[in-house]
Amino acid sequence: MWHGRRVVLAGFTPPGLKCNLSKHSKSPDNSVSCPLSLDSMQEIDTQIRKIVTYYSLNIRSVVYRSKGFERMGSKSPTGEFAARQLVRKRKKFRWSDRYYKRRTLRLDVKADPLQGAPLARGIVLEKVGVESKQPNSAIRKCVRTQLIKNGRSITAFLPGDGALNLVDEHDEVVVGGIGGSRGGAMGDIPGVRWTVVMVNGVSLKELVYGRKQKPMR
Repeated sequence: MWHGRRVVLAGFTPPGLKCNLSKHSKSPDNSVSCPLSLDSMQEIDTQIRKIVTYYSLNIRSVVYRSKGFERMGSKSPTGEFAARQLVRKRKKFRWSDRYYKRRTLRLDVKADPLQGAPLARGIVLEKVGVESKQPNSAIRKCVRTQLIKNGRSITAFLPGDGALNLVDEHDEVVVGGIGGSRGGAMGDIPGVRWTVVMVNGVSLKELVYGRKQKPMR
């Protein structure tokens, strides 16, 4: 930057400006004041334009960088060879997304009693009733089931009128997701995420409609 007829060089000498910095005193901010023998303001502008052209920076950026300040603006690395840094940065910040983290670490699969499978076999432990949520008032018929694959117990809904009378304890059932958002509960049945699909190898829907008979186990 220039003051009157003197150009302040922030710790460097651009090409085209020949001055011995050791002969001039330094200011408290470590900048050197270099007198230039220029005949007109046009020559001063020409010299300043050389500084800006050579460093591809505006004068404010030159002073900021010489004093150790970071580049203003975007925090992403720029340049022709910044691709690897950009990829590394994007991989790092993707872990801030909780859905990406749960999907990558397979947390939903680890917490799922069915272990990511669409269906699973289990043994009926007992029949239970679950109160529906407001404004409904009913007892939803469900069964407590112990999965064969891992021994975990879940509560499964029995769809259909009279389905509770078709399922007994120690029957083998096939359970699947009830269809809620993101594998959760659906409708007015709180905490119930699965539904009974088959009983002793026969479709529960066919048993409810009376088309088939349940085989004895």
